[in-house]
Amino acid sequence: MKKVIFFSLLLLIPFLVFNFGCAKRQLMPGEEIQIAGKNKPEWTYDPISRDTKNLRAFVGVSHDFQMEGDARADALKDARQQIIDYMGITGKRIIREAIATSGVSSDIINPAMDKKEESEFLSESHIKTRAKNYHIERWQRVKADYSVENYYKIYVLVLFDESDTQKYFQEVLAEAKKKADNDDKQRLIQKAEQLLNDKSLFER
Repeated sequence: MKKVIFFSLLLLIPFLVFNFGCAKRQLMPGEEIQIAGKNKPEWTYDPISRDTKNLRAFVGVSHDFQMEGDARADALKDARQQIIDYMGITGKRIIREAIATSGVSSDIINPAMDKKEESEFLSESHIKTRAKNYHIERWQRVKADYSVENYYKIYVLVLFDESDTQKYFQEVLAEAKKKADNDDKQRLIQKAEQLLNDKSLFER
């Protein structure tokens, strides 16, 4: 019986050495491991699944930060920039359609928002109120001197209301109409206003 136990232990030793040795292997410089937040929710890689009739989902992703608060702010900043970019694309589409259907052949007016106006309209605090969910990941990275640094990567789900965008474009077109100095410009702006009222900005 003692011999059986002895030989069993001999067989177990290589297995234990291999497994525990791997588990305790020291990470090399540049290597990193995730220590929290491994189960990503679906919306982090498929924001469209959270769209509704009037709300469009945007997912902001932070850079790596040692402080969680900094990572949250950076994720909100990323979501905000995505919304600004989307608004710009939408505005250009509306204007192109207005030009194509208004009988005006030349690009008379371009009421797209400039970056300063967009930034004022979409402040970080505005986007923060639209943040519905956060996904927080914590990581460890080994530096060149073998010291370990911890950092956060954060995802934020922002649901942006179509009516906010509608209102902003209406203000932009109203301002453009004040500056229109001929019938062609007036007709183009009116057509753009009609498209804005008749079509969903979030059409796919």
